[in-house]
Amino acid sequence: MSSIIEFPVHVPDENVFWYEESKKLYGAWLGLARREEYPGLGAFAPGKLGRWLSWCGVVELDDDPQDLFSQEKPRWRLAGSSICKLAGRELDGEEMFGNWERFERSMLRRMILRTLREGHPFVARLDLGMLPGEGSFGLEMLALPFADGGRTVALVFFRPSMDTVTLVPGLLERARMISLRTLDRPEQALRPVERQRESAQVLPLFVANGGRS
Repeated sequence: MSSIIEFPVHVPDENVFWYEESKKLYGAWLGLARREEYPGLGAFAPGKLGRWLSWCGVVELDDDPQDLFSQEKPRWRLAGSSICKLAGRELDGEEMFGNWERFERSMLRRMILRTLREGHPFVARLDLGMLPGEGSFGLEMLALPFADGGRTVALVFFRPSMDTVTLVPGLLERARMISLRTLDRPEQALRPVERQRESAQVLPLFVANGGRS
């Protein structure tokens, strides 16, 4: 597959990425975040995404002020066509991870909320099982914070493991998480209080025999 862009910035811990496209997308965001608190979404996408636009989506916080008992939820503002095909329906307006398996829903929801509230990017590796005639099908998920209209949103990129694959509806929500990593962000993109507590994290999710830790 072709690369997304070229970028003149060193990507720390670049070996955490499966794919060059994810690494370069993170590098492009990192280069902008060194100059701004949060890069502007409109100036970044869709120009930087190119052919991968259908595998990207925008997620935002949804807090209904009419419901006193509601909690902030991450919702798809816009989901790319390939993501929707893999889910088997249009995702726009839906809660992100709402129908995923309990473990993945809990962990990934916590991470995307951290991206939206505190600006922490992260990368996760997902396994979607076996597809007839295709072999194992996986996704690398990258979430990056952006400024848009006075609020913080997350650009989410799913990089599939295959160039061409028959997208099975409903497969997305059966994803199993293989690994999860909080990524570095430059200090210029941090609010002063956050600079004191910023640290990269690696979360061990599986034991050697494939069980959940």
